[in-house]
Amino acid sequence: MTRTWNELFRGHWADNDAPAVLTEDGVWSGRELVDRASGASAWLDRCGFRVGRTVPALLEESPTAVAIAVGGTLSGRPLAPLGTKLPVRELAGAVGALGAGGLVTTPDLPPTAFDGAA
Repeated sequence: MTRTWNELFRGHWADNDAPAVLTEDGVWSGRELVDRASGASAWLDRCGFRVGRTVPALLEESPTAVAIAVGGTLSGRPLAPLGTKLPVRELAGAVGALGAGGLVTTPDLPPTAFDGAA
């Protein structure tokens, strides 16, 4: 029997209290990661990102970014990570080429991410 990545991931982590993600305040268990990823998936739904489409993302390295990436993958909307040092024109071109209708970011993205991106 062949199992999908989603089945393997959920099967391993959904009821697992082992550490999965290091945070500034400690760790998220596998169960917490799955819960947060499910919340991120619901957020992608509310934002209008369609299942089966790649979602452009400008994310910093953080636990929130991990939850969004996993949530996107689990819900059939893999993220296309974009560099925070890209000029705005290049970011706009990448976002437009993906046809996603938006760009995912996190509140933790540093304000300097767009310095010199004009």
